[in-house]
Amino acid sequence: MLFRVKGTAFLYHQVRCLAAVLRMVGEGTEDPGVVKSLLDVDKVPRKPQYMIAPETPLLLSASGYDGLTWYRPRHALGAAMSKLSAKRQTLAAQAMLLKEMQELMEDRMVEATDAPGLKTKVGRHIPLLGRACEPLIEERTGKKWVEVMQARNAHGVQVEGSVD
Repeated sequence: MLFRVKGTAFLYHQVRCLAAVLRMVGEGTEDPGVVKSLLDVDKVPRKPQYMIAPETPLLLSASGYDGLTWYRPRHALGAAMSKLSAKRQTLAAQAMLLKEMQELMEDRMVEATDAPGLKTKVGRHIPLLGRACEPLIEERTGKKWVEVMQARNAHGVQVEGSVD
């Protein structure tokens, strides 16, 4: 899956959350309409709980700022290219080994049989809009603020105002 995201600012893990939801839609476990629903903060004021996409396949390829010029020294780019080339060679060797292991396992799958009485656990997808949600930022920061204030009061620090 390849998609490009462009914006003026992003929240923490926003792109990883977007990638996870789009993957679920692409796999058919979520209706495409869930994207519009999740973007409607009146309808869904909190993020449903789900695993965000792993960072590994995500790549920040560019960033820019108005009025700022980036300088890229040739020697630094050359050093980065050398490291990337070495890493690519290592990963290519690992990919060859994994392919060989997969082929061996496929050969063995032909002969595989389940043990009598063995029950397999099949995961059940819970639709995003039916899941428990994350707490609102006000709830998170409010709780933390109360804990900090209570700790300060315990050590004799006077705090004016209400903790409510």
